[in-house]
Amino acid sequence: MPKIIPLREIEPHEMLELERLAKKGAPFEARRARFILALANLSGLRPNQIGAAHGFSVSTSSALRNRFNAMGPEGCSYQFNELASLGRCKLSFEAQERAVAIVKTEALTLAGVMAKLKQEKLVPKSEKNGRYALADTLKRAGMSFQRTRYSLKKARPPAV
Repeated sequence: MPKIIPLREIEPHEMLELERLAKKGAPFEARRARFILALANLSGLRPNQIGAAHGFSVSTSSALRNRFNAMGPEGCSYQFNELASLGRCKLSFEAQERAVAIVKTEALTLAGVMAKLKQEKLVPKSEKNGRYALADTLKRAGMSFQRTRYSLKKARPPAV
């Protein structure tokens, strides 16, 4: 069984900062600060039980505990993850304009629009996450798209 790393001793100024975050921080910071404060006042519960009471998974509660041990109250704030943003596709301005023009002229799915952009070499052929950026671009342009049910695609008798 893995060893539980205890929470380090909290300095008085850190305690004040955690209490301030718990009251006036952003909602996610307040939730994290309340979790750390609850860990500091162990009431016979295991750290993972305290994490579950605050809505954190076992891995998240141990990660927050380790982050607080390393960084102090700054560990409760948002940590930008560069690796998570590497998988995102950012469409160039030309690709965005062309996508809006394509959608205005013909009704295509996101995959169809992305295929046209790849044919025109505005998006690399290896791009796999581009449809999310494309969907965001089209939403910002005021376009909407929905999945049409198969039963609605069938030919209907003409209206009288």
